[in-house]
Amino acid sequence: MSKHVLVGDVGGTKTRLAVVEKREGGTWRVILDRVLRSDAISGLEGPSTQLMAEADTKFGVKITTACFAICGPVPADRQVCEVFTSLTWGVSAPALKAATGLERVLLINDFEAVGFGITQLGNDGVEQLPHVDGTTCEPKLKEVKVVIGAGTGLGEAIVPYINTVGYLPIGSEGGSCDISPRNEAQWSMAKYFATHGHTCGGNFPDWDDTLSGRGIEHMFQFVINNDPSCKVSEAVKQAVERSPDPPAEISTRALQGDEVCLQTMDLFYEMLGQDASYLALRGRCALGGVYVCGGVVQKTLPLARRGALMRAFDHTKAPAHVMRDLLSQVPVYLVTNCDVALLGAAHAVLDYPADVF
Repeated sequence: MSKHVLVGDVGGTKTRLAVVEKREGGTWRVILDRVLRSDAISGLEGPSTQLMAEADTKFGVKITTACFAICGPVPADRQVCEVFTSLTWGVSAPALKAATGLERVLLINDFEAVGFGITQLGNDGVEQLPHVDGTTCEPKLKEVKVVIGAGTGLGEAIVPYINTVGYLPIGSEGGSCDISPRNEAQWSMAKYFATHGHTCGGNFPDWDDTLSGRGIEHMFQFVINNDPSCKVSEAVKQAVERSPDPPAEISTRALQGDEVCLQTMDLFYEMLGQDASYLALRGRCALGGVYVCGGVVQKTLPLARRGALMRAFDHTKAPAHVMRDLLSQVPVYLVTNCDVALLGAAHAVLDYPADVF
């Protein structure tokens, strides 16, 4: 018999609510889906009640269980997240139960959800990137996986395998750590961000400042203002300045072949590949795989394939360094399934014992 669950992916820009069906045989399907602006709502009670009612009306499905993936730290008791990293409202499991009639509400970190989700994806949900020498490798059984993703900010999780449970993700707020410039261009970019106020409450940019939509916009400004060889056309410059969504304008023009926008996105993917390698090393070399995801990545897959990401990933250590050999054995994937966090939230609440959380 099929099982149904209400799930949510609460991000800094948008909140996505869905009803997910788990069919016999273990396959997943999103049967209802709503996308809301996160700054246009003040909580999840109303939207959840509406979606539950719609599931009952359209499919005769009565939802009793929910899991919400939250863009910020989740306390150990998983009951109340007071304020998210990018919003002014929080989520309370007891309040949701009282307002909706749900019997169980589980709160998890958004990248915990992605960590659960990658274990449910088939080959059609990921795309492996070759290393710079053209080789690929297989993930090693029961080895640590890691996930990293750029959107409103940078999300990360380490996903170890626990013999008695299976893969059990550990969420992270690593996006709030300072970046680690490794060359002159990156140092110049960091100084530009700092001197132009492109940092969140500090004197030095963190990964959220860099690997995010706003990071793309600020990288574009850095490229056109600090590279003497940069020849940006006035039409492109004005289009970005006037756009209601400058990061999307930049990435779209990069996809169309604009050289300055391509230079910007290559810098973005260089930084992303660099931090992905750092995360792999922190995750016991992540021989189970590095999974690169997030809204920016999924909208710019051709740019992720250009090579900047993997060049940065493979060149984290000097050629003679033992860790460079280990990194060459790490499979790196782009996550192409946009439902990965929703599927992960459903998998967590339906398939894991309650006492795991």
